[in-house]
Amino acid sequence: MPIRIESPFYIAFFCNGAGLVLSVLHWPKTAKGLVVSALVAVTAALFLIVDTHDQFPVYTLFESLLAAAWMIQCWLVFRPGRQPGLSEPETWTWAGILILFCVSFCLDKTPAASGFNHRYPWVIGFHGFRVATLATLLVASAHFFAGRHLLKTVGAGASQVLHSGRNYLLLAAVLFLTAEYCGLVWCQNGWGDIWHWSPGFFQSTLILLYLMAAFHVPPKWIHARRARNFFGAMGGLFVLAMMLLRSLI
Repeated sequence: MPIRIESPFYIAFFCNGAGLVLSVLHWPKTAKGLVVSALVAVTAALFLIVDTHDQFPVYTLFESLLAAAWMIQCWLVFRPGRQPGLSEPETWTWAGILILFCVSFCLDKTPAASGFNHRYPWVIGFHGFRVATLATLLVASAHFFAGRHLLKTVGAGASQVLHSGRNYLLLAAVLFLTAEYCGLVWCQNGWGDIWHWSPGFFQSTLILLYLMAAFHVPPKWIHARRARNFFGAMGGLFVLAMMLLRSLI
């Protein structure tokens, strides 16, 4: 009997939830084992999609969120172990993974049907870099949430965590612009122009404006630091909301 994609998905969902709880309860070794188990399960789910449909798992919202969770899961597994707590980006990153799984739980888990252009490099690049953007923004958000908590409590180490979050935010912007470049080439080759107004293009515009706002907060503004931290913390959730909105249109 063939394995359904739901089976490894639910296993990964359970392992991530239980792992976060055990981490908070200060059982780091058991939690780490569950993280590795979750990564194996997500890898199996993605492999089933590739093996069944012979294409990258980035074309439906479910596939995109699962692929983003896999990327973040890799970051979490190979990240050096630290003490759990709200002051650690790892805790917030774990929470971000669970948000992706909670949203994915409500979605149709049927993989995308094979499309005539799903093996076209620019199409793969557009969707793939979009997924990488979401994953990187959620990691950036985790650093900003942890840094904000440090600022409100001990204060020490907050600047370093926030600086790392800003670096991840910059990386996410580069990945997003790379995705948009792939999309422009795809559009040019497919329709003879680089831009056509549609819900998808409007979504790209909103994300671009959001990133511009995040990087262009006036430094002399009295609330500049608070605004930068807010934009950084909400970036991953904003892009996730845009993807959900796009799927409903």
